[in-house]
Amino acid sequence: MNTQQALADTAHFIRSQQGDFNCTKRGTAGYCPVHTIGGSYPGFLSAMMRLRYPAVVDSAHAASAPIRFYAQQVDQYAYYTKVTESAERSFAGCPHAVLSAFLTMEAYMRNALASDCCIMC
Repeated sequence: MNTQQALADTAHFIRSQQGDFNCTKRGTAGYCPVHTIGGSYPGFLSAMMRLRYPAVVDSAHAASAPIRFYAQQVDQYAYYTKVTESAERSFAGCPHAVLSAFLTMEAYMRNALASDCCIMC
């Protein structure tokens, strides 16, 4: 399922629930307002619901939603660069140690079965 399909499914679900609850038209006493909430990717979906379906979603809260990332308006590595810089400020050498661990695991996986090292099924 792609993002457009997920948004359409959510809009259909909301309309269905409003019908089940006997909600009336916007601006009437029996109207059931809809507020979407999400963080990270769900935050992106929350914001997109409001933009794509303004007749269905009254307001949206998008926390830590990488809107520009999904629109490809920023460097694809910008987030990881910030995380790496933050980790280095918190614990000097941490990013290098993590990278070293990943490289060691990658080398091991290339030369042995993953199940031998990582108790995987």
